[in-house]
Amino acid sequence: MAAAQEKLTPIGFQLNSVRGEFARNVPATLKTLRQSGCEAVEFWGYGGAPNFHQGCSGFDRRKLLDDCGLKCWRTHIDLKTLEELRRLGK
Repeated sequence: MAAAQEKLTPIGFQLNSVRGEFARNVPATLKTLRQSGCEAVEFWGYGGAPNFHQGCSGFDRRKLLDDCGLKCWRTHIDLKTLEELRRLGK
């Protein structure tokens, strides 16, 4: 019984590994990954721009993830951007 109640680590997917498909159609790629059993994704290439990956804002990406039942597992961010966000208190 305890084993059945054990929380399993969710399956995550690095979106960079399907960057071609992702660049062509963000919503369809996310939907396909979810249908394949993925529960979380990892974004890449965030350099501080308000819109990246087909012009999607952070809010747009969050809605796409919510609509598909996915979570953002983590993201790649460059040090310059991280320092700037820290400076701005975000």
